Amino acid sequence: AGVSPATVSRVLNHYSQVKRSTSECVIAAIKKLDFQRDEAKSIPQLLASSGQRALPSGQPRVFLLSVPHTASSSYAGFIEGAQSAAQKNGHHLLINSTPVNEYNFDFFISTMKAHNIAGIIATETIAAADLQKINNYFPLVQCGEYNAAVEQLSYVSIDDIQMAHSAASLLRKSGADKILYITAPTEQQAMFRRSQGFQQSFAADGDRFSPDYLYTLPFMDAVSAAKKITALLKKRRPDAILTSNALQAGFVLHAARTLGLEIPSELQILSLEEPLSAPNISPSVSAMSSSWYEIGFRAFEVLLAEFLDPYAQKQHILLKSEYLQCNTTLL
Repeated sequence: AGVSPATVSRVLNHYSQVKRSTSECVIAAIKKLDFQRDEAKSIPQLLASSGQRALPSGQPRVFLLSVPHTASSSYAGFIEGAQSAAQKNGHHLLINSTPVNEYNFDFFISTMKAHNIAGIIATETIAAADLQKINNYFPLVQCGEYNAAVEQLSYVSIDDIQMAHSAASLLRKSGADKILYITAPTEQQAMFRRSQGFQQSFAADGDRFSPDYLYTLPFMDAVSAAKKITALLKKRRPDAILTSNALQAGFVLHAARTLGLEIPSELQILSLEEPLSAPNISPSVSAMSSSWYEIGFRAFEVLLAEFLDPYAQKQHILLKSEYLQCNTTLL
């Protein structure tokens, strides 16, 4: 075929960035030589890498959804949505909760190959270089957490900037003028974008942002976190707190009770994520409602489309969130 062994390897591993003409030349040479891989893949399966991923009639495939954990409304929603989409299309979905990093990357790839995984949905923070490496072997779609700098990968997520921007503006409309945003010390792009949205809301509303309006809560146990926020509220007296997740909102509620603050008249609380189990938090926390289910569902459908046609146009989908008023806000 007049190409390097590396190019042949990319074609055999369904690497979507190989030119169609090059891929077709490699496939033609494979057919002429009657070559069979060790994995016993047939020529029709190899033809998939040239944009012809027609599945044998009625044959289901196995896809993988990788999540750090399930103890949040977003990850639980991703799983439920992706599973529904897989079942709708007659396929199977495996759940992986082991973080993918430089230490276990080779093991992860070999395990995926051994189980003949057809494609991967990644929801956690993965280095850009590792995302590209995974995509060398499998179709890959980012879900929830995404790195926009890796342009050759599709992603489905929430518009975090719009969500935080809208939340801060809602609190101002309710009369709050001392808003504190509590975020987490994480490398997640989503958290960074939410902080961006919060800061941008000040300029949009004609106010000046100060770094004092943003507080990073260190990772710690629940008791220590509640004490940390209690001490914070003794020093500062915001009239509204916006939290990056529902767990932090629970800590704020505990601190407010400790200090005898009336909610929402003295302190409004708004979370950018809904609690996984709302009845466990009283009063019910107002939140920005996002359809994590829809994100997971659409992520699987995007992945399936790219599995069937590696030359399909990459999709960058950002969904909007909505305000869900409960008992901790005035508006």
